[in-house]
Amino acid sequence: MEKILVVEDHQDLAEVLLLHLRTEGFEADHAADGEEGLRLALTASYTLIILDISLPKLDGLHVLAEVRKQQPAVPVIMLTSRVQEIDKVVGLNLGADDYVTKPFGVAELMARIRARLRRGSTGETGESIHRAPDLVFGPLALDTNSRRVYLRGAEIELTAKEFDLLAFFANHAGQAFSMEEILNELWADTRADYSSSLHNLIMRIRKKIEDDPANPVLLKTVRGYGYRFTTKQELECP
Repeated sequence: MEKILVVEDHQDLAEVLLLHLRTEGFEADHAADGEEGLRLALTASYTLIILDISLPKLDGLHVLAEVRKQQPAVPVIMLTSRVQEIDKVVGLNLGADDYVTKPFGVAELMARIRARLRRGSTGETGESIHRAPDLVFGPLALDTNSRRVYLRGAEIELTAKEFDLLAFFANHAGQAFSMEEILNELWADTRADYSSSLHNLIMRIRKKIEDDPANPVLLKTVRGYGYRFTTKQELECP
């Protein structure tokens, strides 16, 4: 059974979320403050974490930063009532996968959760772990079934959002995408401007997959437009 952690200090909201999650068939735990949320996140195994930004004892952004150091692949959906865009930028740069702004409908949040878990599903048999990577570009290999990435045979750690973006590009190698197209693909909440977060996300990916991030060979900038991923033919040509 998939297990979700809810870190939320408002008891009424937490109870509603736990009720809906359990009704949907999830196992769900609750923490009412940041310290307890961080302890649970690092000591138990969760499929996804729902994390409020404004928490007692330790705020959500600090929790997120610590979780990302030790659990980089666990999807995190942030809850926030703050209107300042800086919170969203900082949160996504730390590795948050999505945001839901309060007040929100529970149906909206459940849809975000299901969408995120569908992206991260590897199947029940675990056979994908033993398959050869299905996307190979020179030294870089992606196994989209197990959501693993290898550089020259060594596995590298990506956050869920980093993997989603890298896989999106690799599946459309050679095709240029505008900032708007990429944002629409990665963030369902089109009411917010995530352009700064996208730039930072791409920089983080380049640091992990490029020999020289300042002169990328794999994930290229299309000046004045957006980005594109290289093709196998480009890598094969001297």
